Amino acid sequence: MDAGRPHTLVFSDIHLSTAEPVDPARPLWKRYKQRDLFVDDTIARMLRAARDMVHGRLELILDGDVFDFDAVTQIPSPEPWPVSWLERSRGLNPTESKSAWKMARILDDHPIFVAALRDLLEAGHRLVFVIGNHDIELFWPAVQKVLRERLDVPDADLRVCEWFYVSNGDTLVEHGNQYDAYCLCSDPLFPTIRIPPVGDPRVRLPFGSYAARYMVNGMGFINPHVSSAWIMSMWDWLVFFYKHVAANQPFLLFTWLWGAAVSLYASLRDGILPSEADVLELDDRVDAIAERAQSTPRVTRALNALKAQSAVFFPWKIARELWLDRVFLLIAIFLVTLEIHGFVQLFATLGVFWWFALIALVMPAFVFYARTIQSDVDNLDWQIRQRLPTVARLLNVKRVVLGHTHREGHQFVEGVELLNAGTWSPAFSDVACTEPVGRRCVVWVRPDGPDTRTASVEAWTEQGFVVVPPETHVDSSPLPKFPKLPKLPKIPMGRLPKMNMRRPKMPRRRAASG
Repeated sequence: MDAGRPHTLVFSDIHLSTAEPVDPARPLWKRYKQRDLFVDDTIARMLRAARDMVHGRLELILDGDVFDFDAVTQIPSPEPWPVSWLERSRGLNPTESKSAWKMARILDDHPIFVAALRDLLEAGHRLVFVIGNHDIELFWPAVQKVLRERLDVPDADLRVCEWFYVSNGDTLVEHGNQYDAYCLCSDPLFPTIRIPPVGDPRVRLPFGSYAARYMVNGMGFINPHVSSAWIMSMWDWLVFFYKHVAANQPFLLFTWLWGAAVSLYASLRDGILPSEADVLELDDRVDAIAERAQSTPRVTRALNALKAQSAVFFPWKIARELWLDRVFLLIAIFLVTLEIHGFVQLFATLGVFWWFALIALVMPAFVFYARTIQSDVDNLDWQIRQRLPTVARLLNVKRVVLGHTHREGHQFVEGVELLNAGTWSPAFSDVACTEPVGRRCVVWVRPDGPDTRTASVEAWTEQGFVVVPPETHVDSSPLPKFPKLPKLPKIPMGRLPKMNMRRPKMPRRRAASG
């Protein structure tokens, strides 16, 4: 039975990057990237245990964000190509040669992970990479060449899929970023652009990648892999600033503002540029993607059409995610109240106190706006559930495996099984990285009959795999369901009298004589 249908093991969001050297003056700077927190050993032990449990062929699917190209900030020495001042500060641009260099640097720092994959391939198992949003640079042939050379297994069953893969005809595996307006690849068929007037082709990065490069890379005391590091109350932010930032990065506010502005500009600039598409190669490109994904060209085109609309077409939404909308509103409040104060001074003498009074009068409305904003990122699960039945019907599958959200789960939505292995990234709730967040999970699809397979989410511990029970109920409705109002009875109105809309004739007035 096992020899006929393979065991499929899926996990994602490892975020392997280069090791951050320890700074004696700031030992907690990017603590989550330091070598002693790497998960390579854990992954190697987990894969050995999984192989020992499988009597047959194993299909390992690394479902996106395996590598984090956006977190690589090192620069080669000597520099084989021109490097801008922005690249020196926040990382190399996603051109083919620079991406290949970053791939080599990441693999240099993760020899145990590479050896674990090499052992799996040498044993005759299959290895599939699905591209995510933080490793979108895997698109480049030179990057894939570096990866294959490091694995160094001739005739290995290794494939790199653009954004989806169909396992055994019964399970669709996607990273999930194509349903996220802030992290999707706008054109996975032709993902490259060229910055005018002259420049090498580069991969079009989504907004989320630019925010990670230009904002997160400059804020090393905040862990980007856990939401609690960003979503805090005002008091918690003040305590965090006093304990970790004030003495080490006192101008963090300006670092955030500069990084946010550059992220907004770069996202909009890249978003409006046309793809380097060759329509004469469109059909061949679709056929190649479908073949690697074990699917059909029709399904490939349809899945591409189901992706979300990129957030670059809604600049205000991007500004809102970066908190730049609050900055713009504050500037507008100060300027408008200053203009009003200056205008009134033309007629009466007013002190500066009255300007501050005007600002205080408007601030409650600003505070109300700021507190009522809800991030669109929180709606991603709903976006996925809305598309899930259509996706499953399109591929004629009953099971979909995703990543991207960093939240493990096993759900059933309108008869479709939805599984997510969560994240293997260095997610910690504290700056010193002593309190890990979440579990290390995999999705395991096992044969349970001659023609069927069953799936589960399982957490890896040093004692083995532990099944995570599925959720019993998931409401996929877009809005809360309100009770229907009773129909009002029809009231017979009868025939209304005709209204005379003609203007009445007024008697003419005689002109007064003499």
